[in-house]
Amino acid sequence: MSKIGQDSLTINYIDKSINLNKKMEVATSLVGNYVFKGEYYLGQHMIDSANHYLNLAQSYKAPNLSRSVQLTLEEFDIEMRLEQNVYDSVDAKNLQVYQDAQELGVLDHLARASELRYMYFEQVGNGLKALEFHRMYKLYDDSLKSVSMRKSTSREQAKLEYQRETIEKEQAEKLKIERRNGLEYSGISIGVFVLFGLVFLIGKYQLPKWLIELSIFLPFLILFEFLLVFTDPYVEAVTGGDPIYKLLINAGIGGIIFPLHAFFERTLKKRLFKHV
Repeated sequence: MSKIGQDSLTINYIDKSINLNKKMEVATSLVGNYVFKGEYYLGQHMIDSANHYLNLAQSYKAPNLSRSVQLTLEEFDIEMRLEQNVYDSVDAKNLQVYQDAQELGVLDHLARASELRYMYFEQVGNGLKALEFHRMYKLYDDSLKSVSMRKSTSREQAKLEYQRETIEKEQAEKLKIERRNGLEYSGISIGVFVLFGLVFLIGKYQLPKWLIELSIFLPFLILFEFLLVFTDPYVEAVTGGDPIYKLLINAGIGGIIFPLHAFFERTLKKRLFKHV
């Protein structure tokens, strides 16, 4: 996405958030939105627009705002003054923000307040103080990056752990299915074998012709269906699920089974019908 596209999305998102917070009358979030939009315009060097949103944010009274949002607003005010080279009362205000940030103990505010102190002393030509606060800023900024990195590492570890657990569950479920299928296939194989055995055994008894025909046909039908079920995963893997190829392979299996059926039918009928 182009820079213009990103900027447009940023503005649209902020505007939607502002409209929502206006409807809900959430002062803390609304001031944060105004500051965010003001900082955006400040970054684009659109000072008038940035001042407009600073004034909107400052129209909300401190008692209605969280201490963190108050600090964010004061930091933005100082940044605007420094951008316009307006130093009237900036030093005292800057110092107060830095002390409030220390009292609050939030790394984001500590880093920002130190950076603003560094920017102020650099602009007024106090090199020693600028160097002191630049070091403080780098210290807090590195701490922020370290915290962010630890959080990122923790998220990655949690993601990897979740993926590992998911894979283990999938493998366990797959093994469970394979064991179940193995037992069922074994049971079906034994059942088919028993059916063929019964076909040979009933030759000793006098049974109706239709029952004898059925006893010959049924085992081969079950054998054919069993072979289709048993080979289906392999056929699926080979054909990629293409219906035409699956049909051709299944027809091939049928082409093997039915000649065998005809052969055994003739053989078994000779054995069975002599008792009828």
